[in-house]
Amino acid sequence: MISGPQSRAARGLLGISQMELAKAAGVSERAIVKFEAGKKKTQASTKMVIRMALESMGVEFIGDRGLQLKAGSDPESSP
Repeated sequence: MISGPQSRAARGLLGISQMELAKAAGVSERAIVKFEAGKKKTQASTKMVIRMALESMGVEFIGDRGLQLKAGSDPESSP
């Protein structure tokens, strides 16, 4: 699915904040903060909307731990 460290790394590649990711995923910023910090068991549905939001912005997840920008993605045009 997606891990907290992957979420942080993906945001770094995209140059977006936790608030921007929360808005794109339709979850609270607090949910992103806790998920990325590993402080709370996050529901699978929340992980899925986070992943989908990141993928829609141009991140491609590789296996269980890797990620990269999709070919042709421009992080400068992300929200």
